[in-house]
Order: sequence, then structure tokens, then C-alpha cells
Amino acid sequence: MRQTLNRRNEKLRRDYKEYLRECLGKSQKTINMFMKVLHRFNEFTNNADFTTISKDIIIEFKKGLEQDNNLGARSVVSYILQLKKFFDWLGEQAVPCRQKIKQAAQYLTISKDIRKSAEQPTEKEVPDFDDLKQLFNSISVETEIDRRDRAIIAFLLLSGIRVNALITLPVKSIDIEKGCVKQFPSLGVKTKFSKPIETFLFKFDENMYAEIIDWVRYLKDLKGFEDGMPLFPRNKLLATNNTSFIDDKPWAGESSVIKMLKKRFSQCGVKYYSPHRFRDLTVKLGLLASENALQVKAVSQNLGHEHVATTLCQYSTLRSNQLKKTIQNLNYKNITDDFNKWSEYF
Repeated sequence: MRQTLNRRNEKLRRDYKEYLRECLGKSQKTINMFMKVLHRFNEFTNNADFTTISKDIIIEFKKGLEQDNNLGARSVVSYILQLKKFFDWLGEQAVPCRQKIKQAAQYLTISKDIRKSAEQPTEKEVPDFDDLKQLFNSISVETEIDRRDRAIIAFLLLSGIRVNALITLPVKSIDIEKGCVKQFPSLGVKTKFSKPIETFLFKFDENMYAEIIDWVRYLKDLKGFEDGMPLFPRNKLLATNNTSFIDDKPWAGESSVIKMLKKRFSQCGVKYYSPHRFRDLTVKLGLLASENALQVKAVSQNLGHEHVATTLCQYSTLRSNQLKKTIQNLNYKNITDDFNKWSEYF
């Protein structure tokens, strides 16, 4: 049954979009997530006025989220928090029943069980280093597109960059002499939370590192790319559908990179991994190469993390087999003597 359009809700939605975008500086992607939650809540209440919210409606809505088998605990937490932000905002607007709205919004809390479940680390399936080396080496350079795709694969791994930042990097953002990438919003780079990030390329693989340097030189010296042009441009659109050449325009969105990676993974017979799984592997390789706390901090900062805990807790949870191997390979030699030596300090 088709729901009747609620004009008041539609106006409040438009006002809230403007608030998120202009007041809080939220990206369109984030705004869409808020709108998705409001749409679900609208459906639950059969498009009733937002201003008629009550604690009973909130309690039933939360119960429905928690019982939805298609929603994980983290999604439930996200939905509740986003909805609470909306009703907190609504309670400050010139609308009827403001006090009632504020009181009802207090019930948009998260149960202890759901919160604990959401905080449980998830075991991510991260590619092996050999998988990505095989992917990289499987592309023989016959066209400009081949050259660019090899450079992207190398860049994703050696920088740990997010894909939205990757496709908005201009040529001037990279200094090949220093191996430095300036992920600066002032240069037009779209980073998470619009944070300026200075990244130095990791040297996990010499061939990949050289591929990136060669690509930048190719763009500047042979293609005549200027500083403001995209570092990783889209395919050139021709009437003949010949996609062997690059354009001087950026890709429209992340989906183009994902489509390219899926094609390349399929061609070389390796299971597909998303661009963010490249980032996970970058973290693991960086931490494995670290020998002291200072180097761990450098790896974390290089990825744009303000806190080392973000790197260690969210990106480096060990898989069961890795945990077993690490524990088994601890240095157990002379443990008794060392313990007796230091026991007074425990």
C-alpha cells in the first residue's frame, strides 16, 4: 500500500539535510545515511508526523531494529545514534510538542547487549601480500590503461589511501623525490572528515614503488599533465569504445575503481578484495615491519589516524590462525629466569 506524502516531514527532512551539510559540514554520503534511517522510521510509523513521536514508538522501533536479522549490531547502533541526533535537533526547532520530542528522544539508547556485540572485533578477510603481488604482476603493460591500473594497485597498498581520496588526488599532491603524498583538502582531496594527511609511501615492494614513480613521470613528461590534473584519471571516452587511453578528467566516483579491481582480480584468478582491504593489509605489513613504539606511531600517523589505538584495535585484529602462530612463536626461552628476575616489579 502506497503511503501518503507527509509534507511536514518532507520539509523537516529538507531542513535537516541543510543543517547537516551547511552547519555540520557533512558529506553527501553521510547525509544519505541519515536520510536512510529517517526513511525507515517513516515506514515504521506509516509516515506519521515526526512531531508525534512518543517513548512507546521509540521503544517499539528499537525492538524492531534489534530483531531484524538483516541488521548487524553495529548497524543497529548506528541507526539509533543517527535517529537520536535528528530528534535532538528537532527538539530545538520551532515545531509543536518540543518538550515531548525531547523526552521521547531520551529513549533512543542502546542496550548493553547490543553495545557489547557491536564492540566485538570482527575478523576481516584480508588479502595475503602474495595475492596482491600476483594481481600486480598479472597486468602486462600494453596500453595506458594497463599502466594506470598497475599504478593504482601499487598505490593503494603502499599508501593505504582510501579510494575516495585516491580518485581526487591531483598530480601536484605527490612528491616523487620524497615519496610523499599530500592528502590535503585544500588541494581538492576528499579525505575522511576532511582531515589533511601527509603520507609517505611504504616500501613493501620495490617494483610497486618504482611503478608509482614511473607513472607520475609518464603523466608529467610524456602526457604533459599539469599540477591540477588527476593523478589517476578515468578512461578516455571515444565513439569507438576504445578504452586503451586515459582522459585528463577524474573518475566520477568510487564505483569505477571497484569495477576495475573486480575485472583485474577476475582476470588473474585471485579472489576479489575491496580497496579498503588493501588498507587493512597496509596496516598489517606496516606493523610487522615496526621494531619499536616510535615506528608503530609513525605507521599510524602515516595512515591518518590521530590515535595509535585506532590502528591497533580497528585494523590489526589477528585472525585465529595468526593469533595461534604468534602465541606459539613467542620467545619462551629462559622465561623462568626472566620471570624470577623481574617478579618484584609485577
